[in-house]
Amino acid sequence: PAGIAGCETIVLATPPRSDGSICPEVLYCTKKAGEAQALESIFSLLLHILIFGTVDKILGPGNQYVTAAKMLLQNRESMISINMPAGPSEVLVIADKNANAIHVGASLGSRASQ
Repeated sequence: PAGIAGCETIVLATPPRSDGSICPEVLYCTKKAGEAQALESIFSLLLHILIFGTVDKILGPGNQYVTAAKMLLQNRESMISINMPAGPSEVLVIADKNANAIHVGASLGSRASQ
């Protein structure tokens, strides 16, 4: 979505694994995405750097702490915009015998992280 929106720089902030490294699957996806940069860091410190650096938008899912930080920041003088606050969600699939089970499963799976 950031690439489609025309963002010049895309940074992926991800919590490190217990050994301090980034999960290889995340790095693979980052490389497939093209211009994205994956940063290994203490997640909260990285958020601070992104927030008070030259950031215009903060997008993507997060836990309740990330959501709270995003809500606070959108109301500051920093003029940072966010996509929308994350929260609990419910999904309802209405399908009949003609529905493609793979498509239904993919639709449910795409919502699992939200």
